[in-house]
Amino acid sequence: MITNYEEIPLIPDHEVAQFIQILKNSKFNFVEQQYSPESFGNYQIELCSSTTCCRLTRDRGIWSIEIKGTLSNRWHYLYNLRTLITGEQYISDWPIDDQIQFLADHLSDIEKAFSPIVFIMTDVLLRREQIRVAKKFYNRNTGSTGAD
Repeated sequence: MITNYEEIPLIPDHEVAQFIQILKNSKFNFVEQQYSPESFGNYQIELCSSTTCCRLTRDRGIWSIEIKGTLSNRWHYLYNLRTLITGEQYISDWPIDDQIQFLADHLSDIEKAFSPIVFIMTDVLLRREQIRVAKKFYNRNTGSTGAD
């Protein structure tokens, strides 16, 4: 696994370039990058502002974005944060281009949600959303009604 920024080869995916550009334009700084060519080309990059960290991950070809407050150690998928911001419940696949566009459109709201004054409430609400999504997924895949 390569962790030194200088050693990481350029990743040609436009997703990485878009993600970095959006965050650099908003004064986010590089924290960490990892590239594992021997593990399906898995890739991860993390950038942080004073209140918020954003992580873009490619795991076995599947892209995802996760967010956390700098005062928290819990990462949250962007789709859960989307539910809090827009009220739209979302559990199926969300294309990475749409996730990046959502991040660009709502970055100031996301940073406010992880500000020192409200980040604990944001973490609690996001944890509840994660549980809701997990229950829905479980019920859908097991035929359970959720009443057990």
